[in-house]
Amino acid sequence: MLSAILDGKVKHLQTKSLSKSTEDEGAFFINYSNGYVLHDVNVGYVEGGLAGELVYWEEDSGSKEQLKFNGELRTAIFDNKKIYAILNNDENIILSSIDPKSHKAKRKKLDVDSVFYPENNESLKSLNNKELMIAVNDDVDSKKNSMLIIIDKKTLDTKREIVMDKGFTIYKTHVDKDKITIISHEGEVKMFNRDFKEISSEKIPLNFKSDDERLEEVKILDGKIYALVRMFDRDKDGVIGRIIEYNIESKDSKEIPLKSDRDWEMTSLEVVK
Repeated sequence: MLSAILDGKVKHLQTKSLSKSTEDEGAFFINYSNGYVLHDVNVGYVEGGLAGELVYWEEDSGSKEQLKFNGELRTAIFDNKKIYAILNNDENIILSSIDPKSHKAKRKKLDVDSVFYPENNESLKSLNNKELMIAVNDDVDSKKNSMLIIIDKKTLDTKREIVMDKGFTIYKTHVDKDKITIISHEGEVKMFNRDFKEISSEKIPLNFKSDDERLEEVKILDGKIYALVRMFDRDKDGVIGRIIEYNIESKDSKEIPLKSDRDWEMTSLEVVK
């Protein structure tokens, strides 16, 4: 059963797949975006290939709509009266623009190599009233540099590609009024102005103590980065992870150890005011 925090409360979401040829397999993402709730139904492979379903509704109305797509849904956002969703099949990344009132969808294949894929459900961001930003990595052999792809909202055409430095694998992106912050899997932080001129480059002091640790989640709020570092096994004191709070402006940081009486199979980090 899916769960989401809506209006400060945990609510269960239960949506059956429209497909008759597969069992329900949960969801890859549940997003709350500008008054809309959006989540996928992970259908997987059916007779015609990869398939996914997008479920969406305006929070105040609660009237759900559900659309089938050829391809695996990676994420979706609602912005400027449209829903934008990223899909992929075995060869391409596809961007779809959906009218939530008429439920009509427009699709466009992105002109990038088949090795590139969105990293997670935060890979798609609204950059401004006219443009979207998609973060993609080489998900096949990690030999090609990660990229930010700037998309025209109206035509879904690619306007620009911003290529990251070699070895910088995009993990999370954050869009402010005057800057864009990009964080890598290794804890590197790059900041750009709105013209994508690099302002600064630094590294969060993750202080990995062994190969048993990894960066599990990152959130940005009010000029601070919150990084969740997870250990695969608890240490002798029961510590299984750490939250690192890093102030982007002052460079100050502090750690909060996380203890548990059992190992974790999965973790998630949310930051609220």
